[in-house]
Amino acid sequence: MNDEVELRQMSILAQHGFLRSYLWWIEGRPAGFAICTQHRGCFRYEEIAHSQEFAQFSPGRVMLQQIVEDLYRDNPPCTFDFGGGDAEYKRQFANSESRSGSVWLVPRTWRAGLSLSYLKACRRVRRAARTVIRACGLATAARQWIRRSAQEAKS
Repeated sequence: MNDEVELRQMSILAQHGFLRSYLWWIEGRPAGFAICTQHRGCFRYEEIAHSQEFAQFSPGRVMLQQIVEDLYRDNPPCTFDFGGGDAEYKRQFANSESRSGSVWLVPRTWRAGLSLSYLKACRRVRRAARTVIRACGLATAARQWIRRSAQEAKS
């Protein structure tokens, strides 16, 4: 767990029977994990990750297959929600897509207006960059580079 608050949240989910989590091992070493919840027929990925050491074995896809098998064996959900973000496996396995976004409640002041204008401009630039990257066929490589860079920054 990242902190005491998250530990408390996960404990409450587990006490109510909403927590479904998975840990995948390779040769006695943890290779990947998925922290998931299930409530009222909806299964959700909350957090999923794998060790770069085992990337060549596609741990995310293998773990997804094992999760689906487990779901069919015990309390199958009506909906499987992959959560936010964009990933190749989501496009490969999903049969529908939805959009979500942040809601900003701000006062009607010039500072708030300036901040919102800045955020909107950033969003447009990001959207344009993504469109160009996809058109060039570099989307997967760009995502992998960003993830590696983030992991190296944490180290």
